Amino acid sequence: MKSLLHTLHTTAATRMPALASMHRALLSPAAARRSITTLRPSPRPLLSSSAPTFSHQSPPALVKRTYSTAPNQHQVLQSFGTPLAQFIFTLSRIARIITFTALGVGTIGVVSFEAAHQYVENFAMPALSPSLNSSNSSSSDEYGWKQLALQESWSGSLSHPGTDPRLGIKGRHAVRSAWMCVNWGGGISPSLLFQGGAAGNSGLGRTAITSMSAAKTLKVDDGMILAMQYLNLAVKIANAKGISLPDTGAIRAGLVSKEAAEEQLKSVDPLAVALEARLAAVKERQGSRGALESAIGSYEKLYDIATLTGGGGGEKGDRGEKGEKLVRLATKLADLHTALGERKEAERWLGRAVGIAALAGAHTPELQNSSISDSVGVKVEEQGKKGGVRAWFGKSNPTPTPTPALATDTMQTTPRTEVEASPTPALTRALITALLSKSAFHATSASLHEALKAQMSALKLTDAELSRLSRLSFSPSSSTSPPTTTSTSAELHKLWLTHHQSILNLHVAETIYGLRRNSGKSSLPSWSSSKKEGKKGEKSLGWIQEATIKAQGVVQELEGERRGKKGGEVELGEKWKKDKQVALVAGRVLRDAKRVLDAASRSRATLESMV
Repeated sequence: MKSLLHTLHTTAATRMPALASMHRALLSPAAARRSITTLRPSPRPLLSSSAPTFSHQSPPALVKRTYSTAPNQHQVLQSFGTPLAQFIFTLSRIARIITFTALGVGTIGVVSFEAAHQYVENFAMPALSPSLNSSNSSSSDEYGWKQLALQESWSGSLSHPGTDPRLGIKGRHAVRSAWMCVNWGGGISPSLLFQGGAAGNSGLGRTAITSMSAAKTLKVDDGMILAMQYLNLAVKIANAKGISLPDTGAIRAGLVSKEAAEEQLKSVDPLAVALEARLAAVKERQGSRGALESAIGSYEKLYDIATLTGGGGGEKGDRGEKGEKLVRLATKLADLHTALGERKEAERWLGRAVGIAALAGAHTPELQNSSISDSVGVKVEEQGKKGGVRAWFGKSNPTPTPTPALATDTMQTTPRTEVEASPTPALTRALITALLSKSAFHATSASLHEALKAQMSALKLTDAELSRLSRLSFSPSSSTSPPTTTSTSAELHKLWLTHHQSILNLHVAETIYGLRRNSGKSSLPSWSSSKKEGKKGEKSLGWIQEATIKAQGVVQELEGERRGKKGGEVELGEKWKKDKQVALVAGRVLRDAKRVLDAASRSRATLESMV
């Protein structure tokens, strides 16, 4: 027992100095700054049980191990490099998203843009243009509907119902863009895409007077401005490709030799004429003063070209086609001058239009009979002196109508036998339109008598044409023939005449009321008043009632089945949709007949409140 205690005491005594040294090393500041040293006893052999005695041993040697306090380079790179890499990765991801989104949107935009253009090229434009593949392409255009559609086409050719390939990619896209702006407007609207927003503006038939009156309350349509820009670009591209109109100014001034002028006029490109006509029509619909003045220049150029080319001594159909075109252009120029307030120029062009129609054969036989004087109540000779009906259509000493410098030679070489020829339906319609413009031109307090003469002349002309058509319909050859496209065209011609009779009836009602209101019954011609005089406005109500009846008849003939529920939109009858040229004009007549009904209803309500 004593020996064991002695051994433990000896071991503790030997370890105490080592522990004290280790504590001093740990508490020393200098050592802490340099390194941390750990002291561990060196291994020594355990006491053997066989050794009964313990020998005194020296203290074990300590092993020093150092731990560096410098920062870990891997941890430093990981701490600073990982956020930078994540930032760059985030930027690259955002860039990829933006890039692919832009590519997707651009692809969708390009595909949609080109798809819209291809739809217009292959479906929309051919639906409004005559083509060689149409059902009546081989039949004769007796009533001029195909020629009317051709004059309003954007290529001027039957072989290209869309755009002409000679314009190239850029030029064709410009023409199609102009077509979209004219028919769909300048912006994207659901009503335009899904409800046919161009239904009310189909075609380019609005007159300058309508455009100017609407411009007072409505802003200029952005679509017309864009269409002008696109068409100007298309005309420039066409000129660069050699597709241009002859310089009529140089020809008129004698700056071009006769041989060169004849060569230019022989090779007038229909595409150039079509582009110039569409540009002039868009300028007219745009309605500003500068646009109207520019439209006058375009129409005058087209008038000169039409005067110098085509139909000079050909068949009657050629002469009638040329006369119809000249009358239509002259009437258009008169409307534009009237809209600009240039009344002298407008009156000169109206007289020219009526004179050209008379030379081409469009005259009213009834106005040449001696019985007209008794029914009218005014001597025909006096009307001739005043530029009345006899001066327009009579055969004896007509009042000379001023003609343009380019048209003088052509008109002088026209044989007098042309006056005896029956006019074509297209020429008759052109003359009625000219008389309507003349009526609107004279619709002022100072010239209401002239307006009334023009209205009655147009009514006489429509009655004569309807009588001629009725005689043809009751002929033996026509009674046995089945209904064809020609018969549909003839029916549409009748409806067109009836519709314009309703318009003329409204004009007569307004003119008679204006004459009665301004100067009393004494200012009215004897043929415009009945034997039994009624209250003021009763005579006008009779004319309005007649206009309403005629307009209702036109609407009933053209309307088809009602689409949808009660109050839904009424479509054109299937009978009129078989031929697209007939359908185009029939849709316009139906639209305008409904407008006549609305105008007649308002006029009747106004007059009834005054009677």
